[in-house]
Amino acid sequence: MIIELPPKVWRPKQQNKYIPLDYGDDIHDGHFDFKEYGNTVFRPAEQIWNRGERVDIIKFEESKHAVKLNKGLSAEIKQQVKNIVIKFWDSFCEEGARRTIIGYEFAIDTGDSKPICCKRPNYGPYEAEIIMKQLKALLNNDWIELCFGAWGSSIVLAAKPHQEHVLDIEDFIWRMCVSYRKLNSVTKPFQYPIHRCDDTITIMIVGTNFVWIITVDARQGYHQVSVRRADRGKLAFFAPDHKKYCFKVMPFGPTNAPSFYTCMMHQLRDEWEILFILKFQAILTIGGELISISDTDEITIGDTLLYRGSRVIIDDILLWASNLQIVLLYFECVCEVFQKYRVSFRLDKCNFLKDRVEYVGHDLTPTGNCPAKSKYKMIDNWTLPTNGRALHSFMSLINFYHHYPPFMEMRLKPMRLLYRKYLRKDIPLMAWRPQLIELFQDIK
Repeated sequence: MIIELPPKVWRPKQQNKYIPLDYGDDIHDGHFDFKEYGNTVFRPAEQIWNRGERVDIIKFEESKHAVKLNKGLSAEIKQQVKNIVIKFWDSFCEEGARRTIIGYEFAIDTGDSKPICCKRPNYGPYEAEIIMKQLKALLNNDWIELCFGAWGSSIVLAAKPHQEHVLDIEDFIWRMCVSYRKLNSVTKPFQYPIHRCDDTITIMIVGTNFVWIITVDARQGYHQVSVRRADRGKLAFFAPDHKKYCFKVMPFGPTNAPSFYTCMMHQLRDEWEILFILKFQAILTIGGELISISDTDEITIGDTLLYRGSRVIIDDILLWASNLQIVLLYFECVCEVFQKYRVSFRLDKCNFLKDRVEYVGHDLTPTGNCPAKSKYKMIDNWTLPTNGRALHSFMSLINFYHHYPPFMEMRLKPMRLLYRKYLRKDIPLMAWRPQLIELFQDIK
C-alpha cells in the first residue's frame, strides 16, 4: 500500500522580533577600538573618561596606611621605591580597587541573535548556602545588580585546585562560576592575539648584562572593568533566592574576556612606553655619564647600550633594565598610567628588584632564567604514570620547560610513542622497559 502525503506548503521564515532595551545615548555615546577584530573594546565618550587630572585620587596618610615592601632591599633603594608607591598611592590602596577603570567598557556583540535563557536550576540546600554567601560579597562590592531581562544562565560551583589534603567537606573551598556556554555560542568572537608566555621569557635575553627586574600584578583584574550598560542583561544568572542578577563588572566566563583584557593592557603598555621616552628625553646624565637616545628608541649611557623592556601577560607586568634608575623610572611611568585610568596594583604580589622572581612558571634572575623553584618538589615527587592521561600531563609539563634541557623533543620521542599506544588505556608495568624508566628519571 502506498501512502500519499500532501505536498509541503511553503511558509516564510518567522522574523526575529526581539528589540533590545533602549538605554538612550549609552549605546552610541562612544566608539569601539580594534573593530577589525570585533565589537568588544568599547571606549566611552571623551568627556566621560579623558578629564585630565582626576578629582577622586586617594592620598597616602601615615595614620591610616602602611607600605610593606619585599625584603632584601638596601635602605636607599627601599626608600626610592617607597616614595614612588606613596606618590601613586591611589593605585595601591585596597579601597581604590572597588572602583572601575576609566575609559574602557566590556561589550558583548551577539548580533541579531534571540535572547538565550536556560531553565531555572534547582540548587541543593548545601549548594545554595555557598552560593548565597558569595553573592552577598558580590553585592557588597557593587559588582552585581538585580536583572529583569530575557537572558539567563545558571550557576555552577567549581572546586579550588590543589585541595587534595582536605579531608573534611566543610573545609572544602568552592568558587561560584556562571556557565556562559550558551551565551558564548552566539557571541561574535574578538580575535585579538594573546602572546605566549614563553615569548615573554625568551625575549628577555640580554647576554651577560646584569638586569634589574620588577614584576607587578593588577588587583582584581577582570572585576575592575565595567560592562557596557546595554550588554549587562546578557550576563544575567539565576540565584537560589529566586531572583535574577547580572554582572556590572566583567566576570570570568565570557568568551571575549581574556582578549579584551589583553588588548586593554597592551594599550596601556603603549602609553607608558611613550611616557617613558618623554621623561627620559628630559634627563641629561645618569651617574655622571651622558645619555643619548636614537631614532629607534635605543638608549646609551656613556658608551654602554642600555637593555630595557616591559612585557604583559594578562594582568602580570614585567619590567627590566640593565640600569637601576631606568627600571625605577619605568615603574614610575607604569604607576602614572595606572593612576590615570584608575587601575589598581596588588602591593603584596609586587616584587621589587629581587635576586629571584617567579613569573609565569619561570624564575627570573639578574643573570638568566630557569624553571620555577616552586615546581622542583612537584616534579621530583612525580610518580611513574600508570595511564595515558597521566603520561600526557607529565610530557606537557616537561614541554613547557623545553627551552632549558637540550634536544628535549628528541629525548621525549620514546615516551610519545608509548603515549600513542596507551592513549585512553592503563599502561601495564611491563610496558615500562628499563630504558624508559631511566629516561623518565633522567628527564625529571
